[in-house]
Amino acid sequence: MSVLFFNSMILCVLLPSGLVQAELSSSLQQQWAFNTSTGDSQKMATVLQVEFNTPLAEESYFTVISEFKYDFQKHLATAQERPPSYSSVNGPSWENGKAQLTVQELYLDSSWQQLQLRLGKQQLVWGEADGLKVLDKVNPSRFSEFILEDFDQSRIATWMLNAQWEVDDSSSLQLLWIPDSSYHEMPRAGSEYSFSSAATVPVPAPGVQLQLRRAAKPDHWLTDSELGVKYTAFKNGWDISLNYLYHYRDFAVLYRQQQGSKLVISPEYQRSHLIGGSLSNTFAGVTLRAEIGLDTASFFLRSDLIDSGITKSAELSSLIGLDWQGGDNRVSGQWLLSNILDYNSQIIRDQYEHTLSLSYQRDFANQTISFSTLALHSPTNNDGLIRPKLSYNLRSGFDLWLGADVFYGSKSGLYGQFKDRDRIYTGFEWSF
Repeated sequence: MSVLFFNSMILCVLLPSGLVQAELSSSLQQQWAFNTSTGDSQKMATVLQVEFNTPLAEESYFTVISEFKYDFQKHLATAQERPPSYSSVNGPSWENGKAQLTVQELYLDSSWQQLQLRLGKQQLVWGEADGLKVLDKVNPSRFSEFILEDFDQSRIATWMLNAQWEVDDSSSLQLLWIPDSSYHEMPRAGSEYSFSSAATVPVPAPGVQLQLRRAAKPDHWLTDSELGVKYTAFKNGWDISLNYLYHYRDFAVLYRQQQGSKLVISPEYQRSHLIGGSLSNTFAGVTLRAEIGLDTASFFLRSDLIDSGITKSAELSSLIGLDWQGGDNRVSGQWLLSNILDYNSQIIRDQYEHTLSLSYQRDFANQTISFSTLALHSPTNNDGLIRPKLSYNLRSGFDLWLGADVFYGSKSGLYGQFKDRDRIYTGFEWSF
């Protein structure tokens, strides 16, 4: 991957048009966080991101975004070896456990009449949800900080062909072909945000030893590729989308088998069809958003070892959101419901799982100071996450911030499992 990156950079410099019109932008970000329960530093990371854009020909543009990250603490880093969830053409170009060099995105944009093409490594966002995911499943994500990173930072770009056809002035059709078999990058075992809830990972009985096998990972560029179709339209004030994605679930299915005093876990990635859509409209200053997605194959941990400890079922997820903005104030609320359609009492998770979110943002001093907070609450598990943040734009291209991530609830819940991982963080970003 690093060879491809440097070859692409050389190509842009050699082209006369690139030499004259190329654009180079960078940002340097410093982040520090400490665990409020222990007082220990959890994260001290320096991130340098460089973006290079240049025209290659008429209606064609080349973009490459590279990132170098160094984490002095290493508590959130992946293991030193290459993460196994990446395909052979993806993942970090180089890493040593603390430092990591990655080509974040690398793609060619081209257009011809009503057709726009983007070919290469890229991020793609589907759906209308804010901070929650129903249809936004085209790209896998990195979970080294659970869901605390911004989605734009934690989302893993994959190699794909993204073609969009403008059907008319108010509708378009998007086609995706994704030959990159990369999946979620999970937290390193024993790191700050490694999963421990029984609903997400197997918890062995006392005296039983866990044996984790290497994941059975599809990795053929053609037979294991993914396909997507999205139709969007604007009708009578409504923004509407219809979505379909034939994909692998990005979380490996953790099949279990008892072998003497050992519980053997054999992770496998499984296919599913995602069918759904979204809509939004504005009424008297209030924006209504809705989203629905049916995954034909979801996999849930059981309390026994029948069927290798897994129940397979279709899962229906739906979201309704309301947004309001008045002056410098912005408020957004959402309700997400997940329903296991073929439920049985042995599944550890409840059949219906609700998540409520409420966000508020206010700007001060001519938008140089901004306060925001996001609250996520699960009525099902009575746990949640609260995220206040204060940002200050010191000058153009230079921002400072101070924030906190506070978990609460039972340790058996998705959020409550991290109740001793509360943190305060600060940092700055310099764009140049």
